Amino acid sequence: MSIDLSKYDFVDFGCSAGGSMEFAKKHWGYDNGIGIDIDPRKVEKTRALGFNAEIADLTKPMSFSGKARFSILAHVLEHIPNARMAAQIMRTAAMISSEFILIRQPWFDSDGPLAQKGLKLYWSDWDGHTNHMSSLQLYLPLKRMQDEGLISAFSIWGNTPVKGSGDSVVVPLDSPLDRHHYDPETDMPKADIEFDFPCYREVMAYVSVSGTIDPAVLPGPFTVATRLI
Repeated sequence: MSIDLSKYDFVDFGCSAGGSMEFAKKHWGYDNGIGIDIDPRKVEKTRALGFNAEIADLTKPMSFSGKARFSILAHVLEHIPNARMAAQIMRTAAMISSEFILIRQPWFDSDGPLAQKGLKLYWSDWDGHTNHMSSLQLYLPLKRMQDEGLISAFSIWGNTPVKGSGDSVVVPLDSPLDRHHYDPETDMPKADIEFDFPCYREVMAYVSVSGTIDPAVLPGPFTVATRLI
């Protein structure tokens, strides 16, 4: 039996603990959303917080009927096994959204230049991050979807610049896996470097499905985002 999305304003892909539903309510005023996750434990956790949530495979658009106004894919694609499956999930989002899609994920574009300087972003080697999509890898499936007429237009953004090694998200390259921010009391010292290449905390895509929104105008609260593509 398919999940009817027509009665909801938005879909939170990979709902986990309902963070995107809190975001949509706080910043955009939408509280009629539904979370979708393939993990029953995460669905139960989301429901326990008072949100609507259902179990479904996000790679299968036939699991849904009707359309919500928009979809949020926040920090979910990096947990997908590979880029091909992530692209299928993006297609599902386009097929079940009538207005727009917002995609957010950690920034991976700078992994190579950082490694050459003996540094990394703390999330870049997490075991749970199996799909390190760059801004180009985000662009390519969206461009194919645009060429097919599945979406109208899109833009790609870097959110929250990381200007140098002094940022706490930058840690030494040989730091342990699955860790968080730099701690000067426990971590090895790192060189003080100003970056001469783009580096951000997130990469985002803002997608107009029907042409009713302008993807060149990013909605709040992303005041420190820079358009890349």
